[in-house]
Amino acid sequence: MWMGSRTAIGYIFGALALCSGCTNQATVAAEFAARDSGCAVDAVRVQELESDRYKTHGCERTAVYECWNDTCWREGRLAGNARSRATREFGCAADGLQVRWVQNEVYRVEGCGQRATNECSDDECTPEAAGKTQTNIVIVP
Repeated sequence: MWMGSRTAIGYIFGALALCSGCTNQATVAAEFAARDSGCAVDAVRVQELESDRYKTHGCERTAVYECWNDTCWREGRLAGNARSRATREFGCAADGLQVRWVQNEVYRVEGCGQRATNECSDDECTPEAAGKTQTNIVIVP
């Protein structure tokens, strides 16, 4: 009996060791929000919006982060790229445009009687492929 319980304890410690590197993405979002706002991590509250998206509140600042692989980015960076492209293409002032997150890295921009849906990366936004379904549109804060 003693050997069986010793083996079971070994399996438990082994499983804990494997998971010691595991990180909760909400915790990672709190760390990035704290760094960006100059806030203490324990002063940041995190609300999971959906897969890989977290809304953070702390030190009188609110932001939405996209997180994966223990790294987070403020959601507005890709929305800013979509806004810049639309400003050039539509000939509109940036403050006359409304940017909405569609899904993943896809953003819809409307303004000056025009609209476009773009898939964005850190470097650029390109028109979304024809025929893709647009779902879950939310206003980017």
